[in-house]
Amino acid sequence: MSPPELLFLQEPSRPMIATLAYEEGAYPDVVLETVVRQAQNAGLRLAGVIQHDITRRDRSRCDMALEDLATGTRIGLSEDRGTAARGCRIDQSGLAHAAVLASKALEGPIDLLVINKFGKIESEGGGLRDVIAEAVSCGVPVVVGVPMRNLDAWHAFAGSFQQRLAPDVPALTAWIAARLQPASSNPDRAARDAGLPMRFQDDVGPSLA
Repeated sequence: MSPPELLFLQEPSRPMIATLAYEEGAYPDVVLETVVRQAQNAGLRLAGVIQHDITRRDRSRCDMALEDLATGTRIGLSEDRGTAARGCRIDQSGLAHAAVLASKALEGPIDLLVINKFGKIESEGGGLRDVIAEAVSCGVPVVVGVPMRNLDAWHAFAGSFQQRLAPDVPALTAWIAARLQPASSNPDRAARDAGLPMRFQDDVGPSLA
């Protein structure tokens, strides 16, 4: 049975999803990978995906691959359209495989789900959309990159479960540390207890909400 849409879940006492909204071309990949590596080094258990771009000399556009954070598996995400192709097309079978791996990881103890992009496919109800709802229903904090062009669809899906953050490492690290502790915990102590390297002035850093 498919996991529930967020619409049918109980309203959270604090948002369980950090939204990193970005303009076209200003992808938060470096921020996401930096925070992911810090979290992994701190011993946190992660699920989800981050994106890696692979440059090929015989192609005008780079290939894309997703890294499954639970297993380290790299999953090809670009259809090979030949040397003359000027644009990219998502291999939906690769995205479906990534969704299966992320969902499987959520069957075990997971501290954080990271999804690099709420894209067109997710906006239309597919891709990694159900994995996000599944994580929230399990009480797992979620970090999601969202292109500005998909914000309306994202807000319709995530509603009050999401909080928009500045797409930078301190804000995101502070938010994660706070979500890994009870709501009444001191955020500085939460960061230390989570083993994350940043020190914060408040619960979520420079929120844009």
